[in-house]
Amino acid sequence: MGRVMKLPDFIEASKRYHKRLIITMGLIMGLLVLGLAVFVPLQPAIINHLQPRFGKDVASFVGQLPVGILIFSAFFGVIGSMLYTERTIGIVCPLCNKGLGNAPMRQVVIASKCCPHCGQRIIDEDAPGA
Repeated sequence: MGRVMKLPDFIEASKRYHKRLIITMGLIMGLLVLGLAVFVPLQPAIINHLQPRFGKDVASFVGQLPVGILIFSAFFGVIGSMLYTERTIGIVCPLCNKGLGNAPMRQVVIASKCCPHCGQRIIDEDAPGA
């Protein structure tokens, strides 16, 4: 983008950013719920199967391990998707190059027409095509 954006362009880019973020997080959380729905009913059978071979404590630990791995993977999947979305379609100030995509920043930019980080005007109502 140039040094000054048009307000409708900024709003559209912000909507696109938030839509992508919600979709990717929804997919990750859906996969987490699906994984838990599949594994949790099988967990007691796995623990009972492992208990005679490895003892109660080890069997319980190994039985709980997949749940921890699913939650750990979902946590880092959400962080990774946020970083990827920010890097690919994130909204940044054309002057200071700092992020403007999150909801509070978006509202500040729309209301003030200025970057909340550097204070420079980045939205111009009189820009060509506005």
